[in-house]
Parts: sequence; C-alpha cells; structure tokens
Amino acid sequence: MILCSGGNAFGPVSTRPDLRPNTGFVARAFARTVVLLRWLIVPGWVVAAAFAYTSLPGIGGLESAPLSGLVPAGSPAMQAQERSRQLFRVPVLSALVVVARKDSGFSLSEQQKIVAFADQARRSRGTVAVPVINTLGLVPGSRERNTTGITYLIPPADNPLVLVAEAEDYARRLGSLLPGTFTGVTGTLAARDAESDAINTALPWIELGTVLLIFLVLAISFRSLGAPLVTLFAAGVAFVIAERAVTWVANRFDLSVPREVEPLMLVLAVVTDYAVFFLAGTRSRLAAGARRSQAAWWTAAQYTPIITTAALIVAIGATTILVGSLDFFRVFGPGLAVSVLIGVAVALTLVPALLAIFGRTTYWPGALARTGSDDDTERVGVRTKLTALVRHRPVALVAVVVSVALLVAAATGLAQTRLALAPVRGLDSDAGPARAYDQAARGFAPGIVAPTEVDVEAPGIAGRTAALARLRQKLSRQAGVAGVIGPGLLPPRREVASIFMSRSGNAARYFVLFDDDPYSAHAVSLLEALEERLPALLAETGLGGAETLVAGDTASARDAVGATHRDLVRIGIAVMIVNLILLALFLRSLVAPFYLVLASALALLAAVGLSTLFFHGLLGYPDMTYYVPLAAGVLLVSLGADYNLFVVGRIWQEAQRRPLPEAIRVAAPRASRAVTIAGLTLALSFSLLAIVPLAAFREFAFIMAVGALIDTFLVRTFLVPGMISLVGNASWWPGIPQPRERSPAR
Repeated sequence: MILCSGGNAFGPVSTRPDLRPNTGFVARAFARTVVLLRWLIVPGWVVAAAFAYTSLPGIGGLESAPLSGLVPAGSPAMQAQERSRQLFRVPVLSALVVVARKDSGFSLSEQQKIVAFADQARRSRGTVAVPVINTLGLVPGSRERNTTGITYLIPPADNPLVLVAEAEDYARRLGSLLPGTFTGVTGTLAARDAESDAINTALPWIELGTVLLIFLVLAISFRSLGAPLVTLFAAGVAFVIAERAVTWVANRFDLSVPREVEPLMLVLAVVTDYAVFFLAGTRSRLAAGARRSQAAWWTAAQYTPIITTAALIVAIGATTILVGSLDFFRVFGPGLAVSVLIGVAVALTLVPALLAIFGRTTYWPGALARTGSDDDTERVGVRTKLTALVRHRPVALVAVVVSVALLVAAATGLAQTRLALAPVRGLDSDAGPARAYDQAARGFAPGIVAPTEVDVEAPGIAGRTAALARLRQKLSRQAGVAGVIGPGLLPPRREVASIFMSRSGNAARYFVLFDDDPYSAHAVSLLEALEERLPALLAETGLGGAETLVAGDTASARDAVGATHRDLVRIGIAVMIVNLILLALFLRSLVAPFYLVLASALALLAAVGLSTLFFHGLLGYPDMTYYVPLAAGVLLVSLGADYNLFVVGRIWQEAQRRPLPEAIRVAAPRASRAVTIAGLTLALSFSLLAIVPLAAFREFAFIMAVGALIDTFLVRTFLVPGMISLVGNASWWPGIPQPRERSPAR
C-alpha cells in the first residue's frame, strides 16, 4: 500500500485512484466538511432530537383524517346528501347504527321497548334515532322475523370520538332493557374508530419489530454489532424528529394525518437504506488500508449525490399526491415528504460522522479482510456472478427478455383488481363493528347498515301515494336489491312520515337495501345499474318527469373509487415526470431515465398484480382497499428510482474511468450486494405492517414487500444492468462518456 509521507486532518492520504470517489467538487467538499465537524454533528443531532421530543407534540394526539376526506368535495353523492338534508326533517343517512339481535326472537313488548327507547333518546337528548325491526318483512329475501332491530343514530355532537362513545352508551343501555340480547354499534364512524384503536395498539409492536429486524439483518450482513447500532441510532434520531415535525406541520396548517397510511414508518427504512451504502463503502475502503476519517470522507463524497437525488425523488414523488382530488391522500403527501427529507439529512451527516469517529470499531467483532483493489469481488455468490455476466450483450438480452416476461406475467393479475372502500369488511371478524354488522346482515341484509337513499322530487308528489307504492315495488324487484323501505310500508305515524316525505310535500325518498356489502365493488355496480333504470321505472309507475337524486355510502364509495382511478392516472403521470426530470439531471442523459422509469413501472404493476392474485384468488378477498394501490404505487415507483440510482449511479461513476462493459462488471455486483441488504430490510420492515389487524394494512404490507423484493432481486440485479448493456453508450445521450484509462493491476 502506497501512502503519502505527509498527512492532514484526515491522517495519511491514500494515493490509490480506485478508492477515490469520482464525484464533483461540491460533493467532496460537503463530505469533507461533515467529517471535519463530526464531533459537533453527533451531539448536535442528539440535542435536536431531545428538543423535538420535549418541545413538540407527538402524533398520537392528532385525530385521524375526517370522513369527508374519503369522498371528493362536490361529488354527486355529497351534493345529493346536502340536498336531502335540505328537503327532509330527519337526516337518517347515519354513520352510526345500533344493532340489537335475539336469535329466539323479540316479543311484542321487547319490540315496543326498542321503539320507545329511540323516542326517549329523541326527547331527552336530542338524538336523532330511527328504529327499524325486521317484523314486517322489510327484506323479502330474509327468512327471519322479529329477531333483529337496528337504530340509525345521529347524536347531537360534532366530535367523532364523542359520537361513537354516545352510540356505545346507547347500545349498552338498550341491552340492559333486553336480557339475552346482543347489542353493538356499527357503521363507518364506528369502523374508523375501531381502525384507529387497532393501529394505535399495533404500532408500538411494529416499531419494536422493525428495530429488531434491522439489527438482525445488518448484524448478519456485516458480521458486526456496530453496523446495526450505528444505523439504528441514526434511524432513531430521524424518527423522533420526523414524528414531531410532522405533528407540528399538521397543527400549523390545520391538517389531519391519516393513520391508515402512517408515513413515519418509512423513516426507518429510508435511513437504513442509505446507511447500508455508507457502511458498505466505508468497509471496503477500510479493508483496503484507508484511515477511518479518509474512508468516511471518500464514501460520503461518493454517495452524497446519489442519496440526495434519491431522497428528492422520494420526497417530491410523495408531494405529487397533491394533484389528487381526495383530501385523504393530500394530507399524506406533505407528511411523507417532511419525513423523508429529515431522514436524508440525518443519513448524509450523522452516519458519516459516526463512521469517521468509530472507524473499524463499527464492524466489530467481524474482521475486515484486506482486498486487493476495488475490482475484486471476493466471496461472490451465483447471483452476483450472473449480474456481472450481463455486460455481455447476448446474456443481457436473455436477462431483459426473461425479466420483462416475468413482470408482465405477474401483472396479469391486474385484470382482476377491484377497488372498494372497506370500513367494516376490513376489520377483523371479532371487532365490535364487524360483529354488529354481521348480526344486522343476518336479520335483514348487508345493505341495511348503509342503505342507498333514492330521492324523487316533483310538485305535490307526496299526495300520489299509489304511484309511490308502485315505485317501491318496482325498486324492490331490481337485481341485487334485497328490500326497499319507503312510503306506505311502515305505520303512518307523524315521525315516520317525516322520514319519507319532505316538508313541502314535493319530495319522497326510499331506502334501498342491497344484498351485498354496501361498500363493495359489486354493490357499486348494482347502484350504477339501478341509476340507469330509474328513468324507465319512473315512467312505468306514472312518475315520469320527476327528478331523482341518489345518496348514501354506496354512492359515496362509487365517487371515491372513481376519483381514485382518476387520481391514479394524474398522480402516476406526475410521479413519472418527476422521476424522469431528476434522473435526467443526475445522469445528464435523456435516454437512460426512460427505460429506468419503465422498469420501475413494470415492477409496480407486477407487485399489484401478484397482490390481487394472492388476496383475491387465494384468500378470497372480494376487493382491494381503494387507497392501497395509489399509496403503495407512489412509494414503490419512488423507491424504485431510489435503487435505480444506487445501481446506475455506481455504473455511471465507474464508466468515467473504464469501458462500459467493465463498469457493469465491477459496479453492478458491488451495488447489487448493498441493494440486496437494503431491499431485504425494506421488504421485511414493510411486511411487519401486516401485524395491524386490518385488511388495508395487510394489502399494503404485501404490495410493498413483494415490490421491494422484485426491485431488489430482479429489476436492479438483472433488468436494469441488462438494459444498460443492451443500449450501451447511447444511454448517455446527449452526453458522451469519457472513460479514463484503466489503472494497472496491483
């Protein structure tokens, strides 16, 4: 090993050209500054984390995103619901439903108690309570009579937590009047409250499991205890600051943070990814004889441009969600972007500083094997050898064709993908709202929990009782309709009349019960078919010319899913454009970014397709939660570009001093080994989200884990290097690589 006789603040400086980073002045200056200030940077971040923890509120104090965020503002369903409120005295479109069920059947006196209890709640508490009992054959398809009573409940409060608490109190007090009766609360608001409880209960275990997982994977990969400790220390600092910063931003700008897509879990994964590359690069330089500060400096200089660009792709990719129409997504993007930017700031400064301080101790108790040069690929496995072979174009062609074929085959599952809301179905079967929903569905039909409201407006329509009765009968005979509650069906009491007739007498409404989960894709298709038939049904019953409005949770689900499909296109285009621009700026090329983004898109489609095949084909899930593909898609495409940069960036750097085939042979295996560690950690970390007993979290965990594995073991290992090899130097267009003469072997 040849060293300069002199030295500086970094100790003796190695003259080995293959250890020096082939990066620009800014990156080298930044890395040099970080290493020089290492004794200030480490305590500085500790103080920042302590200040954030003690001075800023935690995310646990925030409410979840409101229900209105699930449906685009101004949608037909929201307009119809507002019009219904203006027309009728009693707004029975309730997000809370109290269910009472007795398998042996309610006696007449018990049925009277259910009705009287609702009347008492209206008089004493001002609660809107509308009871319905399956004693009149409201649902022709149900074989049961007198077994189930439901009460649509709207307590006089605005706070969702208070609403749910009052509904649960109502159910408990009703149950005390009916011995041997099951009572429970269901509906979208109760389901979301149960979701929040499930998330809050599971998150500490997920965080603990993620920490243990990161420690185990890195300890095995680097054969050391110091490497995972450095990584976890940096990730912990970033997590604490990011959590408090996101909470501050939410409070400052009056945003609600959706707990369903908890953004802060990504901080651990992002910092771990970046730390892996610093750890791998520093270890190689230490093993080659560099001093600890020099090794940390050169490694930081090498990866700073790559990591900075990668983080910007993820952060800006997250903000593209802002072009969507649903507030549910729009509040997720800023939180994720803030978290990623904090994570990269910690990774770029704290990790190199720690490596410069501890040096070889970081890799204790493992030994740093002395390497001959950066060209060596000691202890390579079969996959690493295959990666190096893609520098040959015939092998590259096979790798690309096989990879694309596998991805396309996996993506065929997209044909079966159906998106839907799953506020109740997404819960575990033993959750309170899910149990109450099942009991109501047995006594009536699944649609009883969230009936579809059909409003008919025409001058004096309230007086046309015969025509209204005929319309109710026609509606009940439509495909998928289990029953219809409407004018003329229930006893003609004043309270009942106010439910179905407007104050002016110019509007009437019906409640249509579908025979399937009212939030499902199938129920949405039934609703759309019913809407198409409404003009003909009105004409057949003598009500031609009347105007109709359709409201309810199924209509809202239709609008939310439709908006999601549109957002997928808009956000997908925005993410692609962001990726193309940032990759083009980093690589100084207009060709390579296109096939790199294409590779990321194929990996995403394959991950979603496999998820559909798994959940729909194997587990029997009827639909996929509507926001999962969009949230996972933004992350996977952005993280895919992240890994693109680590592989391609290393090839680009090596191509500055050797021919492209040699650059692929040297850089691709080395980058692939680091990407493997990072990708495996990422996949396993996201898989822990399946601990949350919610269908949406399981779907999201599966897509993210499968997507990360596809990216790691197929796309970045074979497809991307193969594409670079096939396209050759044209990848740099309009730039032209200027490889330097290769250093002589030592």
